[in-house]
Amino acid sequence: MTAHRFPSRPRHLRAAAPWILLALALPLLGTCSDDDGTAPGSGDGDALVGPGGGTVTGTGGAAVTIPAGALDREVVISVAALEDPDQLPAGAAGPLVPVAGVLCGPDGCEFALPVTVTFPAPAALGPGEVIPLHVWQPDSGLWAGTPFVATVGADGTALTATVTHFSFFGGLPGSGPLLAQADALLCDDAAPAAVIAAFEAQFREQIADVGEHGIWDQECRQVVGLGWDLHAESAGGAADDVRLEGRQGDGATMVSYPVECLAGDGVGNTLDAMVTIHHECALPTLAVAADPARIEPGESSTVTATLHCDQLVMDGQVVMFECFGSGPIAPDEAATSPAGQAQTMYTNDGDPEPATVRAYHDACAGTDQAATVTAEATIAVGGDWQGTLSVDFTQQVGGGPLGTFADHVTVTFDFTVEAGTVAGDGTLTHAVQITPGDQDCWLGGVSAPPFGVVVAGTASGGQVTLQIAPEGAMPLSFEILCDPDDPSSYPYPGHGLLEGMALTQDIQPAMALEDGASDSGSGSQDFGGDIPLTYTWSCSIGRAGR
Repeated sequence: MTAHRFPSRPRHLRAAAPWILLALALPLLGTCSDDDGTAPGSGDGDALVGPGGGTVTGTGGAAVTIPAGALDREVVISVAALEDPDQLPAGAAGPLVPVAGVLCGPDGCEFALPVTVTFPAPAALGPGEVIPLHVWQPDSGLWAGTPFVATVGADGTALTATVTHFSFFGGLPGSGPLLAQADALLCDDAAPAAVIAAFEAQFREQIADVGEHGIWDQECRQVVGLGWDLHAESAGGAADDVRLEGRQGDGATMVSYPVECLAGDGVGNTLDAMVTIHHECALPTLAVAADPARIEPGESSTVTATLHCDQLVMDGQVVMFECFGSGPIAPDEAATSPAGQAQTMYTNDGDPEPATVRAYHDACAGTDQAATVTAEATIAVGGDWQGTLSVDFTQQVGGGPLGTFADHVTVTFDFTVEAGTVAGDGTLTHAVQITPGDQDCWLGGVSAPPFGVVVAGTASGGQVTLQIAPEGAMPLSFEILCDPDDPSSYPYPGHGLLEGMALTQDIQPAMALEDGASDSGSGSQDFGGDIPLTYTWSCSIGRAGR
């Protein structure tokens, strides 16, 4: 028959990092007597349980289920969940941080059969996760491994652990008890070197390894070294390993793992392992996003800064904001939420220029790693717009082959405004009317097909100026015939050139960049001739989709 001995009577805990996700706080039971150790608790979580067993339900959703035969007498059992990790007693746990716990009593009682402890699970844990439990040793200020685990239930709301005594446990993430393999090797009388190698491999996987990150005292920290002091002893001899891997940091956590497997003849195989986790402050990463990333003048965008320590979000950290652009932000400083996010609101003041919101976070103050991390997001101002330009061209020639030329031009176009620049395109259509100037002349033919235009311009101070130009030469021409006996005609190809020049050079609408804004005007273009082509125009714009 073999027996396993683990450290006992832990009473104090203080912790913080990604390596510990919960803490079971259970006063140690030795002989189960009301007279041993501390007195039972009082209140709703107290109940008298005897040899027949029973379930005690306490505050905060904690409970202890004791099977029949686990006790040999009646004992007042108390149980209460620690809903606030700050309730846990202080100690020298370094960066190992509990986020949940449960108190059970009385102190000084062991059970003949395993009992089940249930308590609320932290939100960070998922259904089915298995958490190895550690025990806190107040005399040495160290953590020690145990054979116990807590498992998250299917609905993710509760942890359940089966224990044979009450202790002050701490749980660390992993697939099972840290010492499971080393403990089995001890009882199999394996070579000490194999026991040490198994322990070291499990420690790296389940507790901490060089390069990993955690959060301690509101700072992002990184493991920079592991100090190993390992000793395993069996009938075959002993092996020692005292070394430092990596380097020392500005903080350290000592974790102890003394385990003993007793053979039937009383000769024990033992493992004494003390590991020092060296850690130092590390710069977190900051990411910034704006939603929406494009707004219209006068509208607002929510800017969110997210602070990470490797894969961990950082809660309660101060982030400062600064705006480079037209318009205010509020607030200019905010604390990160439990999701690691701090927010501000940018509001544009009507200027279509883009704005950049930059976030700052001061990290590692007072250390050699002190620095300010920054990130920024740019908010585009101005979105999709549409417009219509109408131009009436007229030329009164009078006598001759051509009497009157008239063309009602309609341009429909779309454009966007970004960084003060207008870009877009559209389509132009004609409605040409021609009157010959002589009763013996008639219209021989007209070519005035639709064609594309390019929209450009600038936007500043809430105003926009547009330039609408044909894509190439404007395809407009016609001819007039005057003598049935003479096949010659009078072609007029130049009107398209004149209209194109007027559109490109003379007609440049300027108006407020707002829904329903408009502009109009008139002018003439003679292109060096003595009979000008006159025009009147009007233009209106609106936001696309409205």
